[in-house]
Amino acid sequence: MRTRSLVSMVALFWQCSCGAAPPAASAATDVATAASDVATAGDGSADSAQPDASPLLQKKFINIAHRGGKSLRPAHTLAAYHNALSVGADMIEVDLHASSDGIIVSIHDTTVDDTTDGSGKVKDMTWAQLAALDAGYRFTPDGGKTFPWRGKGLRIARLDEVLSEFPDTWISAEIKQAAPDITEPVISLFEQHNAVARTIFSSFSDTTLAAMRARRPDALTALGTSELALFVTQEPRDRASYKAPAPFVQPPENLVDALFVQRAHAAGMKVQPWTVNGEARMKELLSLGIDGLFTDDPARLAALVTATAAP
Repeated sequence: MRTRSLVSMVALFWQCSCGAAPPAASAATDVATAASDVATAGDGSADSAQPDASPLLQKKFINIAHRGGKSLRPAHTLAAYHNALSVGADMIEVDLHASSDGIIVSIHDTTVDDTTDGSGKVKDMTWAQLAALDAGYRFTPDGGKTFPWRGKGLRIARLDEVLSEFPDTWISAEIKQAAPDITEPVISLFEQHNAVARTIFSSFSDTTLAAMRARRPDALTALGTSELALFVTQEPRDRASYKAPAPFVQPPENLVDALFVQRAHAAGMKVQPWTVNGEARMKELLSLGIDGLFTDDPARLAALVTATAAP
């Protein structure tokens, strides 16, 4: 296995998602830990329990509100999730971290700096401290001219309240925090709310993804970082024997072309790229036959899907 090239690709994926690459040693450790498992992905162990009858596998196309549709409302707030569903999203995304006292919250970054009026790491703050922050503080629809959601009472959303507020909604759940591990409390909350079957789970950490699959082998998952790297870099001679270890692949959109979609579909995987906000690229990807798309603007995507489907 080309560990060195996989490390480079891991860094690329992290840059696309978070704006910066992870420490090289950390990336290398994660890839090395997962390498032997990924190399034997064809044993079918991860996807053998996947329920083929799941509506998530039957739906032709899924409009996924990235961070709740952060172009339209403050990211990862209940207001964002409600709005996304009202304008045509089929699925909402939650990015998961834990407070210092163990409350699972939905926020993208490891810190609160990007979206709130506070500063600091999520995992170093209590839930009371997180709840006191203004989660609408930095949202601007016009490049900083106005901040219409400041002082409106929006706060970081807890996972339990998201699951309670949206009991029938499809969810894309990414476990962002890898250390300390939060897999068990996350899965437990989904189980308590009978939400496992309506969720696609993912993580950039191969270790976290492996723990999640071990905990709930029946849960629907997307390819992990090393699994995606293996799929992308696979030699043509090995493609015929490839067996996908998960039913979904959620790649950075710049990796997706006609061949990528063709290969993924041949392996039985649904293709759900991230993150696209421009209409031209949306149209291009839809024409390739993708199965879902992460977007900050689910209203634009919904209108385009409707227009494309019209006779």
